[in-house]
Amino acid sequence: MTPQWIHNRQLDGLANRFLSYPLPPETRFSDDEVQASVALRGNSNHCDYRLRFNLGTKLSPDEVARHYKAAQIGIEGGGISVVVWTPSEPPPFP
Repeated sequence: MTPQWIHNRQLDGLANRFLSYPLPPETRFSDDEVQASVALRGNSNHCDYRLRFNLGTKLSPDEVARHYKAAQIGIEGGGISVVVWTPSEPPPFP
């Protein structure tokens, strides 16, 4: 089993890459809060790293998702899965 500190380091790196990546056009951070978690989900053969932060934007959810999916900011330069929620659809987080 991988030590927790390794997962924490990978999660911190992902958060730093995500927050350092340029925002989509006409978009800003709504606040300074970032929620992050590491957990076994799905079939439990790997760890999922989740980040949640609030943006204000004039773009559609699909446009925001495409912007970040194209970023290649995942672990080891890989892609990421992006889910966008709107105020009417709060996320099932943590």
